[in-house]
Amino acid sequence: MKNNLRLLYTLLGLVFLFAYCTPDKYEMGANISKDELKYTILQNPEDPNMIIMESLNTGFTPTWSTPYGKSIRVKDTLYIAFPGTYTFQYGVLSGGGIVEADAINITITTTNLSYVDDPLWTALCGGVDNEKTWILDTGKYGLASGPMGYADPSATQEYENFTPNWEPGDVGQTEADLAATMTFSLKGGPYLTTVKPNESGGNESGTYFLNASTHTLTTSNASVIRLASFIDNASNWTSNIKILRLNENQMRLAIMRTNSEGPWYYIFNYVSKTYADNYVPEDVPDPNFNFGDQSEILSVTSSKTWVVDTNTPFNWSDLNGNLMNDWNSIEDYPDWTGYNAVAAANIAGCAITFTKDGKVTIRENDGTETEGTYTNKQSTNTITFKDAIPNFPVVGWVNISTTATNQWKIVKIEHDVMGSVSGIWFGNRDANEPQYMVYHFIVGNTGNEVDVNKAMKKALCGTGSKTFKIDTNWPVDWTNLKGENGWTVAGTQDGWYWDATTIASAQNASITFTQNADGSVTFSKTQGGATTTSPCVLDAENMTVTISETGLPAFEGAGSWLPVAGPTFKWIRGTFTNVDTDGFWLGVKSKEDEYTAYHYILK
Repeated sequence: MKNNLRLLYTLLGLVFLFAYCTPDKYEMGANISKDELKYTILQNPEDPNMIIMESLNTGFTPTWSTPYGKSIRVKDTLYIAFPGTYTFQYGVLSGGGIVEADAINITITTTNLSYVDDPLWTALCGGVDNEKTWILDTGKYGLASGPMGYADPSATQEYENFTPNWEPGDVGQTEADLAATMTFSLKGGPYLTTVKPNESGGNESGTYFLNASTHTLTTSNASVIRLASFIDNASNWTSNIKILRLNENQMRLAIMRTNSEGPWYYIFNYVSKTYADNYVPEDVPDPNFNFGDQSEILSVTSSKTWVVDTNTPFNWSDLNGNLMNDWNSIEDYPDWTGYNAVAAANIAGCAITFTKDGKVTIRENDGTETEGTYTNKQSTNTITFKDAIPNFPVVGWVNISTTATNQWKIVKIEHDVMGSVSGIWFGNRDANEPQYMVYHFIVGNTGNEVDVNKAMKKALCGTGSKTFKIDTNWPVDWTNLKGENGWTVAGTQDGWYWDATTIASAQNASITFTQNADGSVTFSKTQGGATTTSPCVLDAENMTVTISETGLPAFEGAGSWLPVAGPTFKWIRGTFTNVDTDGFWLGVKSKEDEYTAYHYILK
């Protein structure tokens, strides 16, 4: 072949610093034959580990292939640290497709460790002649909240200058995901080995390239460890991965989502295995919550009976009372817990009655009752039992029981739509982890139930009609099916769903609920000067609002994609008694386990 090739056969040791860029559009030249390919590969005589490559085929986009990625630059420089023999191939993009020269095996015999002496190399692999193993962050090492978060690609997301928009902690990671490891080595070269029990392809052995100047990571024949359920959501797991943070203990990488959901960054969080194995959590004291008068919560005026909630009798929470598992029914409990409909029968009759004067009655599942006393310490949210101690066997290893000192902490309370306390999560602090195991009790039948459908109608219609508008200070949130674990906050909105045009469209719209003479309800939507109406059915038992002939007002601008179609909307948050002051949240089911909720306030 007639390649005008000037080549010094000293190229591509195992580590190189290789800068390249990808154009928005490839330049497709005219047709060209293999014999017409022209290029040079020159070795710097003063630094034999510096290789300079140049394409001499003008009008064509070059394609340089190396063991660690590709370049499409006309002229590029490789900084190679280690000796070795590797494969190199040149080609161009022509009108007939890619035309490539024969692959060439090239040997380099010298070493230049100055190419890998940047502190980032040390952070990643421990430095020359060392290796370092990384695992996904479980959220228990005092660094990130979990293995993965999210970030807006329209905002600045660069090394040590990035802003995640959501870090949920639990993104559906499995035990197999968290068992994966990746080891970066610099023993004779940059080798990457992975152990992936969560991927069908299994373990890998490859190489990697760290560009310390551009803060990017490229791998070959192996990819970074990741969550298996997210693999298909991104097309690039190996080339020029953006490094957001890299230090001795922590690494955070940005992977661009490319599926139908649209571009967004997944931020994968890693910790070094040495750090994880030796991590000792700080001694975090129990927080204290201001739930109001605990005596009123437990016993109201004279007494109150609390029964075990057989739908969700137990869970775990963090120290702030946020439940750690999205379990909303018996069916949600995984098999490993052992909890099912059969086990629910073991606690269906269990209850605790607190009286205002400090007496307590424990009722076992068979109806046996034991009387004792309790003390209520408001400052620490603790209840201490005497003579009658709750101990309700649920299934196998799960017992609803107190601490060794016969105490429970009130970790979380729930309110019904009337604003009354309807549920309590009592908790025991874990001896090793900053979390509680919590037990769920709900208030028993008091005989004083309110007609909630009338209360819901009064909240939305008043004595005739009420008009509501979007709260532009806190317009939207994304929650689980219980209306919990939302992540947006008042006063702060992200540009991917909320901008000036969206605000203007929200301010130009309203919704009205009107009670008719026959007791029925009509819903009206006003937007852009036009009003549409629809029959409306309020169902306070299921906390739904059904609007059969129209939806909620649509948004414009960045929020034009937000779902507003019905016919059934879920009352996500807000009490009927406080609608006039706090508003309410209506949700559209946007995923199997998610509501997109909109905050409406009185206009």
